[in-house]
Amino acid sequence: MPFMDAANGRGSKRPKLAPVQILDVRSKRMAANAKQGAVLGTTLGGFTSFVAGLHSGGGLGIVFAIVGAGLLFASAAGFYKIKAV
Repeated sequence: MPFMDAANGRGSKRPKLAPVQILDVRSKRMAANAKQGAVLGTTLGGFTSFVAGLHSGGGLGIVFAIVGAGLLFASAAGFYKIKAV
């Protein structure tokens, strides 16, 4: 059954679809290489620790916020050091 063209009400051919790509195991990795994965993990941990420290407040919260900020700065430096592939 042909598709109906909304503009003029005439039938048209079915649109051509792009071929489906089969993904291998390497394309499902979190990052392109191990260094990027480690720095991304540091970023996630630093952000979580920083926000948790800000939310909880108090003495231990300040420590968590400072550690989280340090991890965020370390991850930013790590991303800066990674060479482009």
